[in-house]
Amino acid sequence: TSQFLWCSRGAVLMLLFITFHKFLIVAAFVLVLQIWMLTFTFFHHVVIQNIRPNVFDECCAFERNEVSWKALSSQSIYLEGHGDSYFVPIAGKLCFKKGIDVSRSQEELRCVCLPRYNGNDCGIPDPIWYTLTLSQRNAESFKRRATSRRIIHALIVNKEFEMFDILQNELKDIVDVFIVGESNYSMIGEKKPFSFQESFRMGFMRQFFDRIIYVQQTFFPQGAETDGWLGQSYPRKYTSEEGLPRVQNLRDDDLFLIFDADEIPSREVITFLKLYDGYDEPITFRLRWSVFGYYWDIRDISGLHRPTTIVAGCTVGFLREHLGNDANSLRG
Repeated sequence: TSQFLWCSRGAVLMLLFITFHKFLIVAAFVLVLQIWMLTFTFFHHVVIQNIRPNVFDECCAFERNEVSWKALSSQSIYLEGHGDSYFVPIAGKLCFKKGIDVSRSQEELRCVCLPRYNGNDCGIPDPIWYTLTLSQRNAESFKRRATSRRIIHALIVNKEFEMFDILQNELKDIVDVFIVGESNYSMIGEKKPFSFQESFRMGFMRQFFDRIIYVQQTFFPQGAETDGWLGQSYPRKYTSEEGLPRVQNLRDDDLFLIFDADEIPSREVITFLKLYDGYDEPITFRLRWSVFGYYWDIRDISGLHRPTTIVAGCTVGFLREHLGNDANSLRG
């Protein structure tokens, strides 16, 4: 009996020790998690402050940018023509500058393509070259344009300041006009502030004001209270119908794009669409689906990428003649 009691006490003590040990592990994990959250919050705060105007500078930012902001909220933009600055002559032929090995091309007197570029002039990027729907086509079907298209990129914004910053800097030398639509109603009809308006007023992205047309939607569409899809889709329609008339000197073959604020198209693909003819419209894009960072992409159970496929582009003439300038009809 005595031995049994000692064994029982030992088992109880051992159980208590194991329980206490597990408690310490859980407590340590919670502590590490809290430290990580504090670090993430601090980092996020620093990033936001670096992108948006410093709160301590707001007293003077409006005065500095008042003229630019007033122009942004009402300006029209006149589209100029483009020179043929994307190509360089090599032995009497034109080669796409960013797609060639310049020294080898000059030595071999032909367009020598860099990795990820293809075609006789090295102007076709891999995403176009290897697209399944185009795999049976001859590369000769793509013809280099005599004059490049102008690109109009429309998007609806809410609070995607970091993504907007990335988008502007990624496509600043390719897109000619950004039409930015914002509503003071959520998709379900709740009032909200014009966050981008206030940020623009304080000087956010002021270096790009000369290419931004800002469209405000100050009402909630009738019927959207019971039709959630209408509340989500109407801002695209309103933004294109109100924004496109403010783009002057449009040509029917200029390109119109409509993306969500968290969708960033490949600059190589947009450049190709700008410089070449020979593809069908409307234009479908396959976007890599990433979470938390561009290095962490979504894959299916087999390990393959899971791209998001969207219809998001067409010529200005196609948009007018077939879709009545309704960008939402383009996205479907």
